Amino acid sequence: MKLLPFSRWTLAEVNPPWDGESLYEILKAEGPKATLPERPKRNENELGWGAGALDGVTGHHFNRADDDQIRNRTKSILGALTRLLKVSSHETVSALYN
Repeated sequence: MKLLPFSRWTLAEVNPPWDGESLYEILKAEGPKATLPERPKRNENELGWGAGALDGVTGHHFNRADDDQIRNRTKSILGALTRLLKVSSHETVSALYN
């Protein structure tokens, strides 16, 4: 008897929407001593953000979204996740990723 209706669900046949190998796959294959890929080099004459800096600045220094905006965004993400769990395809993975 199967307890979960989606027990055969898999992403094995789905191409990910991002470029390169996922960090999860690298760590799964190589373990804690894995060599992670270098971040792309940026032009030294251009401004850029450190890892996590943009999230921190926008999260702490800009107006906070109102409850309706948060609710709508949450519904959008939940809808994309629900569609992915029903049908694993490149389209449904891309929709959740975006």
